[in-house]
Amino acid sequence: MPSLLELSREEQALLQAIYDADGEISDEQSVQLTKLGETLAQKADRCATFLRVADREIEGLRESEKALAKKRHQLEAQVERFKEYVLSVLGPDGERKGERGVIRWRWATKRKLKILAKPHEFPDAFLRTTLVLDEGAVRQILEQNANGNRDAVSYSVNGVELARLEPPTPWLEAK
Repeated sequence: MPSLLELSREEQALLQAIYDADGEISDEQSVQLTKLGETLAQKADRCATFLRVADREIEGLRESEKALAKKRHQLEAQVERFKEYVLSVLGPDGERKGERGVIRWRWATKRKLKILAKPHEFPDAFLRTTLVLDEGAVRQILEQNANGNRDAVSYSVNGVELARLEPPTPWLEAK
C-alpha cells in the first residue's frame, strides 16, 4: 500500500487535473477518485488504530513508572529508617561480620558548617578582610564548643545565630 504522503499527493494531482478541466470529471477520474477515497479511508483507519494502541501503551508505561517510583521511594525510606536504627543500636565506629555479609559504620569526621549571617555581622576576629569571613576560624571555635558532643552547635552574637555546626552524618555500608 502506498504511503499516506503518496496518496495525498496523488489525490491533489487528480483534483488539480479536474480543476484544470473546468471541473469536468471523466469516468476514469471518477473511478480513480473512488479507489483513492477507499484507500485513504483504510490508511486513516490504520493510522488511528496505531495511535490508539500507542497511546494505551504509553499510558500503561506511565502507570508502571508511577508504581515503580512509589515502590522505590518506600524502599528507600525503609532502608534509611533501618540504617538509623542500626546506627542507634551499634554506637561508635565499628564493624560486625555475619554469615552472609559485613556491615561497617562510622561517624563523619568533618561536620557541615552553615553560615547563617552576612560576613559584616560577624566580629572582626572572624574576618580576613572587612568582607571575607574566615570559615576556618568559625569552625574551630564551634568545634571547641562542641567538646566532642555530636549535637549541633551554633554561634550567636546578641541573640542572633550567625553560624551552626551541623551534627555529623553517619555512614553505614553493607557487603
